[in-house]
Amino acid sequence: MLDQLMSMAKEKLGGQLQSQANLSSNQVEQTMDVAKDSMMDSLKDQVLGGNLSGVMNLFNGQDKPNASNPIYQAFAGNFVSNLISKLGFGQDKAKMISDMATPFLMQKFGSSETGQAENESGLMSMLGMGGDNAITGMLKGFMGGGSGNPGGGLLGGLGKMFG
Repeated sequence: MLDQLMSMAKEKLGGQLQSQANLSSNQVEQTMDVAKDSMMDSLKDQVLGGNLSGVMNLFNGQDKPNASNPIYQAFAGNFVSNLISKLGFGQDKAKMISDMATPFLMQKFGSSETGQAENESGLMSMLGMGGDNAITGMLKGFMGGGSGNPGGGLLGGLGKMFG
């Protein structure tokens, strides 16, 4: 579903990003990859932070995808930070790109073009976070590290601090 969203964004925003933000076609591709990663990270953070119903309401068009929405704000901030750190854009350029792309992406995320979710499990599946394994994996990473990070995460850090 996010791949579909990014394809729409490339098609609709690619020319604008090239002309107004002076991006090459390769940079537009990279920007959309960063947008996808930023959106996925922001949505995961919202879900792990207990706001799955907010993500569901936004996706199903019940909440407005505007700058006052906390999910919108989280994505926009994450996107700007990632444009700076991953692509080396300056703050002003990253903000300009985010200001062009974020409203489009969030509006499309909350439109019927990307579908509707009957329940939270269906939404998680559509986002690629479905099933017990995906949720367990996210929680392991947050709480105590997975197979590649034994003793990592929040619990590992606390254990080292007190043990």
